Amino acid sequence: MSGDFAWEPVRGLPGHLPQGEHVLWQGAPDWRRLALTTLWVKPILVWFGLLVSVRLALQIGDGASATALVGTIAWAGLCAAASAGLFVWYARGVQKTTVYTITNRRIVMRIGVAIDKTVNLPFSKIVAAGHHLNRDGTGEIALTLADDARIGFLVLWPHVRSAGKGRVEAVLKAIPQASSVSALLADAWLADARTRGAPGSLGAGLNGSDSHEGQGIPALATVQ
Repeated sequence: MSGDFAWEPVRGLPGHLPQGEHVLWQGAPDWRRLALTTLWVKPILVWFGLLVSVRLALQIGDGASATALVGTIAWAGLCAAASAGLFVWYARGVQKTTVYTITNRRIVMRIGVAIDKTVNLPFSKIVAAGHHLNRDGTGEIALTLADDARIGFLVLWPHVRSAGKGRVEAVLKAIPQASSVSALLADAWLADARTRGAPGSLGAGLNGSDSHEGQGIPALATVQ
């Protein structure tokens, strides 16, 4: 365990779980996929590529020397590398400090590169879920929270996405083997729903890519 989180009695959790509750899965975002899909590394590289292409075209039209052209490419490459490098560094920090935990009763998100936060999402407060899979097997699981369990966008970022009309969804970002994790989550929620006597199932939303059907899985209980 990292020394920064030596205070945790259980990795990724602010305290011991109650009797009858146990951890089913823990994971963290893949920093490479997070950097590409959430932290704008790809758009940054594309933007610098277009910028240098336009600049080179203008210089060639003006009869610039080969030395000037090489200088333009070198300078643009340096700026692109520095900009992308900052986001890559942050993505690695997110991976190091994030622990997503699925238990038989809730989802817990320990997040925060600069300031540690623990977001507790009981199954009773998650009203819908869906996933999106990438070709490399990573993916994201988006969780729609009940009206009485909303949380701010900035509190969760980058583990969040906008759902329109001022609502946000908590998201397990860039997780490896996302398909199997979503199936595990659907089964866990259904088992808990049966215990609570709640209707519905997350299965439809989590078995169909990027769909959002089904009801009921915990939302925000605490933010610590």
